[in-house]
Order: sequence, then C-alpha cells, then structure tokens
Amino acid sequence: MGAPDINARAAGLLFDLASVQTSKFRISAYQGAAEAVLLLDEPLDAMRASDGTLPRIPLVGPSSLRIIEEVLASGESPTAEQAIAASPKADDVRDRRAKGMRGISRARVREILADATLGGPAPGDYHGDFHMHSDWSDGRTTIDEMAAACIARGYVFSGLSDHALGPPIPRGLSSKDLPEQRAALVQTNKKFAGRFRFLAGIEANIRPDGSLDVTPEDRASLDIVIASPHAKLRIPDDQTARMVAAASARSRVGRALRHSRGLGQGLRRSREASGRDRDGRRSEAPGSGLRNGRARDGRRLPLRARQRRPRT
Repeated sequence: MGAPDINARAAGLLFDLASVQTSKFRISAYQGAAEAVLLLDEPLDAMRASDGTLPRIPLVGPSSLRIIEEVLASGESPTAEQAIAASPKADDVRDRRAKGMRGISRARVREILADATLGGPAPGDYHGDFHMHSDWSDGRTTIDEMAAACIARGYVFSGLSDHALGPPIPRGLSSKDLPEQRAALVQTNKKFAGRFRFLAGIEANIRPDGSLDVTPEDRASLDIVIASPHAKLRIPDDQTARMVAAASARSRVGRALRHSRGLGQGLRRSREASGRDRDGRRSEAPGSGLRNGRARDGRRLPLRARQRRPRT
C-alpha cells in the first residue's frame, strides 16, 4: 500500500490540463480521460502488456495517453507541466494543488478494501448505500432494476434519494410526485421482501440560507434526506455557515450532507477561492454512512465517465 496511487496521479494531471484549456472540446476531452482513469479497476502499471503498452482505455486519446505514459515512466509529466506553466491559469492550478484536494482512485479503493491486513471495514461489511438516483429523476434505471443490482452486490438495503424538484434540478421530484414514487417503492419492497429493502429518501437542494427546498410535510414521509447545494456555487463567499445550517437543522429524518466541496472539477475559480473545487460523487465504492442520524460526504471520488465525450 506504500506505492503511489498512479491512477490518481495521472488523472490529477489530466484534470489540471483540462482546467487550463480554452477550447470546450479539449476541456471535455481531458476531463473525460481523467474520469475514465479514476474509474479503472486496476492500477495503470498493472495493466501494461509485456512490451509496456497499455490496452485501449475508453475516452483516452493520444494526447491523454502521452500524459499517462510519462507518469508511468517517472511519476511526472513534463508535457502537462509545461502546458500548465505556460497558461495564465497556472496560479489557479498551483493553488488547488496546495490545498491537497486530490483524492484516491477506484483501483486504490478496491486495493484497500481487499487488504485483510488493514483495520476497518471489509467489502462484506457494507450492507447498503444511502444515496441512489433512479429514472424518476436523472438516473437511468428503474427501481426494480436497482433493487436487483443491489442484491447482486450483497446489499440488504439502500436509500432511494432522487433529486427534489427545484430551479437547479428541472427533472426532480415534486410534492405531487413523491406519493407516487413511494407507492412504487412499496411495491418493489414487497417484491424483494426478505432479501432487500429500499429506504424512502430524497436529495434536497440547499438554499443560500442553508434551508432545504423540501417541505416539512414531505420530509415526514421519508426515512432519509440527502442535503446538497446545487445552486449559488459560483460565488466566492465562504459557504461554511450554509452547509452547517443544512446539516444541523432539527429533524426526525436521517440526514446526509453531500457535495460539501461543490460540484466542479476545479475549473471555476470562484469555487477554488472558497475551497469548493472538488466533487463528492460516488464511484462504485460504497457511499457514506449515517452516524447519529447525519452523515457528511466530503470525499473526492470520480465522476461517472461519459461515453459520448470526445477524446484527446
């Protein structure tokens, strides 16, 4: 476990390169490559063939591959560093690096979870995930499909927390939709009774004052509320009070705080200035747990790779 997280190192440089680009195409391409590397199951150096070549990695084009190969050779990328140094955004990159907001890759997460010599939970100790989206909001799968997938992973419960409807989330659930989804949830729980159960939840939007845009009446019907900021993220003001207020509000419902470092990949200077330039979205590693009815998600885990992104 003492070896560097080579995937996170390569992805970090690709994210840095994305942040100094002026072309939307190249920004998206480098971001997509970085996300793809973070989501790999294996370390890059373990994926190399006997001749040192790497297999094709989705979303990784020739320019990104050059960065990866340089990192594999020396742990650094002169090509990336030269491009960053020549950019007017070089100071932003240095500032972000100084904050130490680089996280770990999926491959390293899997390695840690599989290491029996380490203390803490093992994969078999995870029995559920508190935050999932279905096709009721911006997810792609039905509730039944998600339940079957959870059972296949050994889960016995999970929280279904689709987005609440609000100005930043046009596809979220309204107060009218909630009872309908709860009825569907009841049917799914009956179908998988004894093997798996969904908790009723929602991902509420945190307003600028720290309040949530889900009514007390709607919250009363839920088992868990995921509180997330989805708007007013481009301002340079300190958002600590806003997040604390959202996490501290009295409620009989279990609450988890998500996106506590914002939603971007460090491309917006205003987020960098306020320390909110890293995302807390989940990889396939299990999500945050609840303690004392509340949880906090401040991790830096990879975004889902988008297969339609360009490659560079």
